[in-house]
Amino acid sequence: MLFLKFVLAILGGGTGIVSFTSLSSLEWDPEHVWRAGAKDRFYLFTCRQRKEKDDEGDKKWIYSDLSVYLTFKKGGVSKVTEGAELQLVGEGHYQSFQNTRPIYDKQYETKADLHKTIDSKQTWFTLSVGRTSKNNWLGETGGGEDSSRWGLLMRCDKRLFTFANFEDAGVSDQKDSHLSKISFSLGDCNGQRHYRGVKGCSIKIKSDDTVGACHSKDLKWAEGFNPIVIE
Repeated sequence: MLFLKFVLAILGGGTGIVSFTSLSSLEWDPEHVWRAGAKDRFYLFTCRQRKEKDDEGDKKWIYSDLSVYLTFKKGGVSKVTEGAELQLVGEGHYQSFQNTRPIYDKQYETKADLHKTIDSKQTWFTLSVGRTSKNNWLGETGGGEDSSRWGLLMRCDKRLFTFANFEDAGVSDQKDSHLSKISFSLGDCNGQRHYRGVKGCSIKIKSDDTVGACHSKDLKWAEGFNPIVIE
């Protein structure tokens, strides 16, 4: 009892308890819930590139960690409303090595736009999903390992994305989407989605109509992961 009184005194009485509980609820929300009024970004997963088995001898390799988030698109509507545009951003660090020797110092980057293109034409990042494993990974496109900063095979620690159909992949065990051709926005904001009695919106995934090699348009959220955005 004395311990309980001590805790209540620190929290400043009943008001303190309410505030503490309110703050805690933000941290204990399920991973599919984004309280946009309290957090300006929605964490998805972290993707990592490490030294592979064939990166022996003097072959160059990359060590990187990239945390991926959704945020409201810069310059657009930043409220939880129908049609509000979102964008994928990355935050982390990367470093290239040759054998065990660093080629350059560790580089840090925040709010990297994962939708952007290289030379206004080629997509920067590709998101891939394994047909059998369902694993997700990111890969930089361009001139190969020598020109890559983050890596060509960044394994992600969650299986949040998949494709509606793998039959059109032929004999390949994976499908890919160019992130420069993918957009995210809020939808179903008319009362269809709720979380603890609060109305919210779904996050819609859409591909543009351009046709490109190794780009699949049917990217979607994985089964069992259906994000909701609330104020």
